[in-house]
Amino acid sequence: MDGSTIRRYLRALVAAIDDRQTDERTGIVDRTPLDRRLWLAVVVATAADLGTTVGGLELGLEESNPAGVLVLESAGVLGLLGVKAMAVGFGLVITAAVLRAPDRIAPDSVVLVVPAALASVWLLAATWNAYLLAIVLVGA
Repeated sequence: MDGSTIRRYLRALVAAIDDRQTDERTGIVDRTPLDRRLWLAVVVATAADLGTTVGGLELGLEESNPAGVLVLESAGVLGLLGVKAMAVGFGLVITAAVLRAPDRIAPDSVVLVVPAALASVWLLAATWNAYLLAIVLVGA
């Protein structure tokens, strides 16, 4: 991916933010398809991270995140799912707060940053987990 492709993508992202309209009746900033895609990416990333984590645990790998270890030891995989659900819930609360009061709390771009950050972290974790799984399965 060259620099011009990234610049075009960033311009399109900024345009999507700038195109938002505020509903005069409710004062809430309208959602865009980009919002929906980013929250879908959060769901996919969460599933990928959980799936690769569980797969790794079943093959004898260990959780490296100290908080994850604590949760897994005390509540198992369902506890890990609960922690991820709480993180998504917190992100939704932040997003809802910004949508209801975009001028007083934070710039409108926060609505896109929150799901992008959540999805990025979990996709990175899932990628690392998949790499470790491949090493175990191939026996390298």
